[in-house]
Amino acid sequence: MNKLKTHLLIASLIFNPILSFAATNQGSPRLVDAGNDGSERYYIVYCPDGRRGSVVNYYEEGKVCTRPEGAQEDICSAWTIDEAAKAACN
Repeated sequence: MNKLKTHLLIASLIFNPILSFAATNQGSPRLVDAGNDGSERYYIVYCPDGRRGSVVNYYEEGKVCTRPEGAQEDICSAWTIDEAAKAACN
């Protein structure tokens, strides 16, 4: 798990300037696949207003969770990945 967090941080630092600019020009959240960790797939969300969030798809549990930037807890629901990305930006 620590390796995944390190990779997410590195990817965020590398791609943030590029993808944040692209996201602000598109008007909708941009998802970047950060990879698998066991039975979970992680995504970085770049919001149109420049904020970031994350989305985790828990395959075995059948749920998708999101965490907006600055939030302390995940918000989980029966979302699609795109719906969770939008929720991370609200």
